[in-house]
Amino acid sequence: MNPENNSVMKKLLLLITVCTSVLNISGQPTTLFTISDESITRNELLAGGLKVALYVNSTTAQFYLSDGNNSSTFQSDGGTVFEVVKSGSGIKLKNVRSGEFFGGTGSTFARTSTESDAKVFTPEKITAKVSNTAADADETRSYWLTFTSGSKYYLNTNTSGYKTVRYATGNGNWSTLYIYKVKQKTTYNTNIIPAPASVSINGEGTLSGWNKDGIDFSTDASLGAEAYVLDITADGIKVQYSTDRGKYYAMLSLDQLDEQFGDALPLLRIEDEPRFQYRGFMLDVSRHFFTVEEVKKMLDVMSRYKMNVFHWHLTDDQGWRAEIKQYPKLTTIGAQRSDSYETPITKVIENGWTYWTGVGGMTGKPYGPYFYTQEEMRDIVAYAAERHIDILPEIDMPGHFVAALAAYPEYSCNPSNPPAVWTSGGISSNVLNVADDNAVQFTKNILAELCEIFPYPYIHIGGDECPVTQWQNNAQCQALYSAEGFSNYRQLQTRFIKQISDFVATKGKKLFCWNESVTASGADLDIMKGTGATIMCWNPCESGVRKAVGMGLPAIVTEYNRGNQSYYINRRQCTDYGEPTGAGDGDDSVEGCYSLIPLPSGLTDAQEALVRGVQGTFWTEHVGSPEYLEYLAMPRLICIAEAGWTKQELKDWSSFRARLLEHTKWLDTNDYVYSNHWMPGYTPRKDSKTTVTPETSTVEHPKWYKIKFTNGNVFLQANGKANLATVRNEALDNCQFFALIGDSFNNFKIYCADGTYMNTKSATSTKGDVTTLLYSSSYGSTSKSFRLASHPNKSSEYVITLTSDNSKGINTWGGTGAGRNIGFYGTSDANCALIFQSDSKYDGPTAITDIVIIDDKVNNINGKFLRGNSVVIYKNGRKYNTTGQRLR
Repeated sequence: MNPENNSVMKKLLLLITVCTSVLNISGQPTTLFTISDESITRNELLAGGLKVALYVNSTTAQFYLSDGNNSSTFQSDGGTVFEVVKSGSGIKLKNVRSGEFFGGTGSTFARTSTESDAKVFTPEKITAKVSNTAADADETRSYWLTFTSGSKYYLNTNTSGYKTVRYATGNGNWSTLYIYKVKQKTTYNTNIIPAPASVSINGEGTLSGWNKDGIDFSTDASLGAEAYVLDITADGIKVQYSTDRGKYYAMLSLDQLDEQFGDALPLLRIEDEPRFQYRGFMLDVSRHFFTVEEVKKMLDVMSRYKMNVFHWHLTDDQGWRAEIKQYPKLTTIGAQRSDSYETPITKVIENGWTYWTGVGGMTGKPYGPYFYTQEEMRDIVAYAAERHIDILPEIDMPGHFVAALAAYPEYSCNPSNPPAVWTSGGISSNVLNVADDNAVQFTKNILAELCEIFPYPYIHIGGDECPVTQWQNNAQCQALYSAEGFSNYRQLQTRFIKQISDFVATKGKKLFCWNESVTASGADLDIMKGTGATIMCWNPCESGVRKAVGMGLPAIVTEYNRGNQSYYINRRQCTDYGEPTGAGDGDDSVEGCYSLIPLPSGLTDAQEALVRGVQGTFWTEHVGSPEYLEYLAMPRLICIAEAGWTKQELKDWSSFRARLLEHTKWLDTNDYVYSNHWMPGYTPRKDSKTTVTPETSTVEHPKWYKIKFTNGNVFLQANGKANLATVRNEALDNCQFFALIGDSFNNFKIYCADGTYMNTKSATSTKGDVTTLLYSSSYGSTSKSFRLASHPNKSSEYVITLTSDNSKGINTWGGTGAGRNIGFYGTSDANCALIFQSDSKYDGPTAITDIVIIDDKVNNINGKFLRGNSVVIYKNGRKYNTTGQRLR
């Protein structure tokens, strides 16, 4: 994105954000609270001046008293925090958020803002377990709060709904309170992402005329490995840290303050450290390859937002991307495939907003060979290390291994029938023969080379989505299964993982595996415990985490999809008109990503410590361009960066969105593409199509239409030399616009704006029936001729037939809905009924402004869709500009 393309609305929002930030930094602070583990004595309570939280822990409910309805969670903004006010020989309790006291007359409960009407309580220490409470007596913090008004009353929760508070004469489980000390933290609304742990004021005024050469750096061994203290005073800037990584993160925060305030830094003290030690981003380069420079651009984003592990998914069924010297066929054969699904996206600017649109499909073209040389991998390792990012390489095995087996089929379960590198997604049953010692050694030799390239003390071997069907039918696997006395074939995979774990240990490394290694039915958990592997949990994520840490294994959270909350950031983020096609249902919003709480509830302290971090995961079956990668990843990757660094109680969507809005200036300056659905004031695109009566036109001056099947409400789409199909989603690129090229409705050719024509081919259905399907063809000379007629049973709708046979119309073959191939059926069938829609943005001879095709001979047209605003004339396969000059 270029800054000059930003809307006036966006600039105004940024201005408001900057002004608000400046006011907040020099004015009112934001106060947050955290619960302390310190014990609390009766004398401390009676002395007053404390802030506390009051917790009920009965056998049927656990909650905090609050300023309104009681809360199941501690509210860091003060809703469950009470100030202890000394009053004679007792205390009063004042909620810090509402300012109200517990009050009332007699035994009647009331909240009051008048201190003189507040109840005066006497704290009574509980030294023994109270009947019907869920926990044993807690000698450090168990109390009753009582007062006398004729009779002795206890501060008591309402047993009917537990939502209010009352006073009762009898003690018991609803009067027993755990009283916790609460610590107060003051923060200021800087624009730093991820939000620091603590920001406090160092005085009035600002620091001017500073420079990085004048910073006072010092080490403090008491700080954590990634922690830092940044002190900005009137006398200068001091940075304390224990490692170079902490120093680096301090400078990143200072850089962001510099972007916000320039040469007038506010006087602040930032004490900061990450919540999790692993803050990762995974990029799949197997399904689609990204160049060294494109990978480095994503590393720059990770660095800016203090992410520290790049999980590099180097291999899968669709391609092998890492050079292995001992096995050259992995890249000469395994790094290419016969076809590829891609979703090119293009930029549209309307009404001051930038939108992106695109429709995916098979290209019909060979893909590759694409791979990284060992020198290139070392270059990326060095580049990442400069930014304090470790690289976790992944070689997926024993499943998702088709690209390797295509190159070396002797290590498969069926060497006489070698697989080809896959062209689409899914799960292949072709897996490594884990019972063949030579095959196992093959994987060890591969990992040995990679261990020399990647210094990170971990390596990822996948372990996900691995069918066992071939093992069940392979003689070697059957023999090993019997020899080991296994009860199911999944145990062969666990045995293999242990073999690899033992091998990489000789290289000083440990394993990462996907959660199927412990969650798949039949996995041998005893063997897995012995590997010490870190379990990367995606689906089921939360229960996978619980299972891993329950076994004593570390876990990483990378949620696949929890409602609209996901760390799988390759999934579509909304369903707006014109949104590019891709994975997911379009409900994985930016806010949903930010709002996901990664740590499962109810874990013990030891189990919580085993949840090592979070990861944004990006698969690329549908994503073949750096623009689409960036568009889907950002800003959701930045949401995950804050989840990895910032403690849960300090996270706030409204604050994050305001800060993120300011950070789009950096994204713009560095030419990143990003989603803007989350922005305040964002306006979704409008559908400007109208139903029209079609006309024939010429290639030189095409009239473009969308063709819609009314029975199912789906659009016809060409995917470039592939079967034509129906799609639910609309796109404003060239795959859904068609022109009727000819002199009359009795004899025309159907031409798509992607430069292809409709043609026919024979195909066999799943029932064995032979049928005729439509597909895209490069040349008009060999394409079929069609005719248009009114549908016999539907007013104002049409049917398209072949000129040579007007008894059958093009039809959504196999039923209605999306994803149907296009065949032929009797013209009266409801699935043949069509309407033509025109879009005002695509009317006239320059309908597709990115491509103009001029040629005297239709059969020599060689059209190609180009990004950008250039107009290119393709004539006889050569490129010319509009003045007739040939382009190289």
